Amino acid sequence: MQRVERWRRHLLAICRLSLRWRFDTQVVLGCVALLVLIWTVLLKDMQELIARDEKDEQRQIENVAEIGAKALLAAVHSVDRLLLDLRNEWRNDPDQFAAIVQRERGEVVFDFDFDINLINATGQLQFSTLNPSAVGMDLSDRPNFVALRESGQDRLVLNPPHAAKFLDRQLVNFSRPLLTADGQFAGLVSFSVKPDYLSNLYKTLDL
Repeated sequence: MQRVERWRRHLLAICRLSLRWRFDTQVVLGCVALLVLIWTVLLKDMQELIARDEKDEQRQIENVAEIGAKALLAAVHSVDRLLLDLRNEWRNDPDQFAAIVQRERGEVVFDFDFDINLINATGQLQFSTLNPSAVGMDLSDRPNFVALRESGQDRLVLNPPHAAKFLDRQLVNFSRPLLTADGQFAGLVSFSVKPDYLSNLYKTLDL
């Protein structure tokens, strides 16, 4: 019952914050999927709460749910702003995109490493800090590409952990569509991070 209560409070916290910040439904569902991953990592640590006084445990549960949800959604919000900025930079001056990405990776304040990838309208990898040698690879079957191409909407797409096609590594991808001047789909720009970095986001919270 205690675990059920933790999950209930955690999901309610995410729902409240997502309504306040107006996140896309699929982004919220993606955050929930990430929380499933994160909780599998943290279950051992959470067992210590069970041995505490019931009142203290209740306060700890509320803290984990509220602060954890805020931290995760705040990180998603920052990632989305970065992707929107990079999309504009690509549209304005594609020749300088690599230099701009390098600058952003040095200046943006995240507590984890991240990579930027760009896929063109036909699904070919056009830019990648993750694996530059893979440029030109066909990624038209990737879930984030398919979702944005078929929806025709300008929205953030979050893909839960999956194996990267051009690298033997599990990644979480946040993606925004690239758009033509008249709003047509022209590919995507994505932010890639290893799942354990998001787990560490929880572990480093001062609860």
